[in-house]
Order: sequence, then C-alpha cells, then structure tokens
Amino acid sequence: MQPTFAGTSSTPVAGNGGGGASALPDPCANVPKGQLALIDDFEDGNQDAVPEVDRDAYWFPIKDDVASTGILMPEKEFLGGVPGGANGSPRAAHITASGFTVWGAAFGANISYLHGGIRCPFNALRFAGYRFHARGSGRVFVILQIPEVIDEQYGGLCRGSAGETCYDAHGVWITLSPEWQAFSFKWSDFKQRGFGTKQVPFKPGTIMSLQFSFETAQLPVDVWLDDVGWDDGSPFVVTDTGAGGAGGGAGGGAGGGAAGSGGTSELGGATGSSGSAGLGGTGGESNSAGSAGTSGTSGTSGTSGTSGTAPGGAAGQSGAGAGGPSAGSGPGNP
Repeated sequence: MQPTFAGTSSTPVAGNGGGGASALPDPCANVPKGQLALIDDFEDGNQDAVPEVDRDAYWFPIKDDVASTGILMPEKEFLGGVPGGANGSPRAAHITASGFTVWGAAFGANISYLHGGIRCPFNALRFAGYRFHARGSGRVFVILQIPEVIDEQYGGLCRGSAGETCYDAHGVWITLSPEWQAFSFKWSDFKQRGFGTKQVPFKPGTIMSLQFSFETAQLPVDVWLDDVGWDDGSPFVVTDTGAGGAGGGAGGGAGGGAAGSGGTSELGGATGSSGSAGLGGTGGESNSAGSAGTSGTSGTSGTSGTSGTAPGGAAGQSGAGAGGPSAGSGPGNP
C-alpha cells in the first residue's frame, strides 16, 4: 500500500487552525540514481535480484486468465537459476510458455527505490540502456514499464477504472537462437506500440517493472536469461569456447580448439620435425579474423583460421506490432 498524492508534486493536508492547508512533498520527486549495473545473474536460489542499497527487485512468473489452458514453467514462483549460464557461469533463469490464448505470459521483476517505507520508481538515468544474455527459441517482447502505462491499482498513473487502456509499455522484440547472445539496447530503442491511451516518451528515471513478455502469437517459447542489468559502458560479450578443430598433415600436431561465441580464433597446431604445419582451427563466433597458424619445426606454416561470424541476435523491432492487451487483461504487477 502506498500513500496517495495529488498530482506529481504535493498533496494538500489539513493545516494548523483548521483553516489553512500545507503541502506534503512528493517523496518520489528526487529519487537518487541507481549505482549498481547488475540486476541479477541468477546464481542464488531465490527470486530476489542482487542486493543494492535502497533498491528492491524480485522476479515472478505471470500468465493470462486462470481459465486459459496454457502452461508456464515455473508456474507460480521463481526460485532462482538452474544449471547452464552464459559465459560458463553456473546458473541462469529458464522459462517456458505455451498454449495461452488471452494475452500470453511473462517473466518479470518489479523494481523500485525503497526508502523510509515508501516505494518509488527506480531511477536508471546513470546508465545508457538495458542489456542481458539470452538463448532459446521463439520471439520475446522485452519491456520496461513506467508509471504512465501501469494501472493505478498497481501504483501506476493509467486509470483503467476510467476506461483508459493500460500496459502499452515501451519495449523491443528479440528473436532467440540456441546459442547465447548478448543483447544490449539504448533507451531510445524502447517504443510503445500505439494501442494504449497514454502515448509518452520513455523515461528511464521512473522504471517500475522489467518484463520478458511471451505473447500468444509467438508461443511456444523456451527462454534462458542471464546477466540482466543496465548498460554502464563496460564490455558485454559472450566468451564461451567451442570444440577444437583438427590439426594438419603427417607428423603435425592437433590444431587449436575453435573459439566460442565472441572469443578469439585459435592458432594452428605445430608440425612434427619433418611434417607440414597443422591447419588453423576454424574461427568461432567472433568479430575478428582467426590468427595465422604457427609454423612447424621444419615444415610449412599453418594456414590462417577463417573469420568468425558475429553473434547474431535479430534487431529488435519497435513501434509497429499487433494490438496489445486491453485494459485490465495485460501483464500487471502482482
């Protein structure tokens, strides 16, 4: 439960003597900027994000009408990551959804600045955008919700009870692949789709909810997430390594292993005392060309590794899209 404030600046309250009134300042008017870029790496066994002073964030699954026959896993409560994270990390979040017929399902986190018993929208203005690692199958609408699109019954400014259409949230589309991909979006990438009553610019200083939305037309989906956080300008790449390539000619040693997504290409294997140099391993998913194979003791030098391909998440779509959920039926905050 939150105190009710008139407008965005102050609320009239009874003044001294009963005849006047004084203004109660809005406690959410000057929320400090968040400092920690990482929101969650899912290495723990609970629904809470990694700790930051005065930041409160927790994950939950949500699905459409109870009469729907869809399946969401986890169904009711998120209890932390499962084995198999990005960059060789131990754990990641894993969510699957299928069969929903109303609006779909989602995996989300309420995020807020919690201080003195008052819960305010989170201020992410210190950062340049939003990023995470993901893999799996299907298309997902990545959402950052601000008060203007959230129903007032959940602390937002959209008046669903007065006939306003809520939850036209700012988001981007992503398409998943079986391999881990690094997704990074600037604030300007997040767009509304146009079906809601309130059409407003995205405001990274007042974020209330993060959601990965699985809409009915895109089901089924199988989603793995890791390293969800804000873009603080630090490097953010996938560095897993793949399997090794075979070495070259007679007497030659084995070639180096293929680099993983975002890794460097390998060196060719060294040859035996009179053999040809081993061939360079094939480059992994990398933006740079493979390094040349090292020459053998008395043989010819190895051939250079082939250029890797860039890890390829499809660009997120913005703006246009299918009409969204009607007021009261969209993914809200529990």
